[in-house]
Amino acid sequence: MNLISPTFKKENFEEILKRVKPLRTDGHYLYPTDERGNHLQGFFLLDPIVKHPDLVELISEDILKWIKSRAIDFDIIFAPAQTGVKKFTDYISSKLRKKSAYLEYLPSGRFGDKLVEGEIRPDDKILVFNAVAVQGGCIGNKLPKLAENFKGKVVAAATFAKGITPLIQETEKKYKDNFYATIQIPVQVYSPDTCPLCQKEVELVPWTKLLEKI
Repeated sequence: MNLISPTFKKENFEEILKRVKPLRTDGHYLYPTDERGNHLQGFFLLDPIVKHPDLVELISEDILKWIKSRAIDFDIIFAPAQTGVKKFTDYISSKLRKKSAYLEYLPSGRFGDKLVEGEIRPDDKILVFNAVAVQGGCIGNKLPKLAENFKGKVVAAATFAKGITPLIQETEKKYKDNFYATIQIPVQVYSPDTCPLCQKEVELVPWTKLLEKI
């Protein structure tokens, strides 16, 4: 993993790695856990981090520094309704006295197609957020498109841990300095028909199995 936020202290980054060890660098994981899921070489788990309120605060405070330094003007922070993700968005929105809206989140790890909390009104300025963006589909595609359906305007995107996929790179180019990530994680993503781990007959494990060990 690489620390890429210039304002997040190195010792805090090392503390996260030491205390919770969120990154699995090996293994063959199905994500999301349905028939359309991709195959990942390695995995980054959010759940061990959010068990520690002080780590949530450290990460959220750095995101707040970025928002303030960029003078990002937004009305709503829009994120998936994943329990761990909501801990970050609730912290950030409360500090800035901003509203939040949440996208349906399914047990498989996939996102739904409807708002389950909050609202987006025409001309609302929106910060899209997901705590972990391995593939980039949420902050690069799903959240912006739904925001646009409600005639809102996405002005920035943020995540704690970003992946290395082409969609992540496209999202960075789109938002430029209005894209934030604390760290970058080297998790390879493959479609089922091009996965080299399948060719090597490495056992495919649903990512949710990792939650059983926390």
